[in-house]
Amino acid sequence: MDNVSVTPGAWSLGVLIGGPIAALLILAALIAIVLILRRRIKVVDSYDRDSMRIGLAIVSVFTLFLLLFTGALYWPFSSEFHRYYKVSGPVSEVAKRQVAVDKAMQERYVLIIGSRPYAVDDTRAALVKPGDVVTLNCKREWVYNSDSGWACNWAQAR
Repeated sequence: MDNVSVTPGAWSLGVLIGGPIAALLILAALIAIVLILRRRIKVVDSYDRDSMRIGLAIVSVFTLFLLLFTGALYWPFSSEFHRYYKVSGPVSEVAKRQVAVDKAMQERYVLIIGSRPYAVDDTRAALVKPGDVVTLNCKREWVYNSDSGWACNWAQAR
């Protein structure tokens, strides 16, 4: 990877916004469980005790769901998939592909930088020629049963 610079950059919005929201919801659910358990100790009436059990079960299932759902959203558990990396270097090859997006087709440019392919959806990549030095903001795209690639946004060309 001659003259290729890869430096970690900003975290994705899913980490910056989704993580704290999930943590607050889980914390609120755990507090609700504690409050229900504290109140349950003081309750003598069997009707109230049954409603406490139902409430505890509902909040417990909700908490478990939040934990599993948050874990699923953070899959795979590697920072490459949740953080942007600034990739800078000379382009050795440029190609373009037609890819299906929903029910339409979209052109995706592939820049080979330091023997690694980087996919760029920005049309400014159409002007890149081999030998040009570019800077991209890239994040890994997880693909089931395949080699995960790098999806990039345009940063700048020198």
